Amino acid sequence: MIDVGYYSVDVLHVRGLTLEHAHGFGLEAGISKIYRTVADTIAQHLRKPISNLDQLEHCLHTKTPYTVYD
Repeated sequence: MIDVGYYSVDVLHVRGLTLEHAHGFGLEAGISKIYRTVADTIAQHLRKPISNLDQLEHCLHTKTPYTVYD
């Protein structure tokens, strides 16, 4: 089973409904890294830093434009 979280991705080995702890592992590579990459790409295009990942996440979920104010 793969569990993608905000800050990590956990790979869990299960047998039926039993978790096999010895075979699972986690990676520091959650959805926040994807948001950071998107923010960095937008920032590079706009030549302005993007620090509000919550706003970016909201825009992606609601399919609304990301607005930057001067």
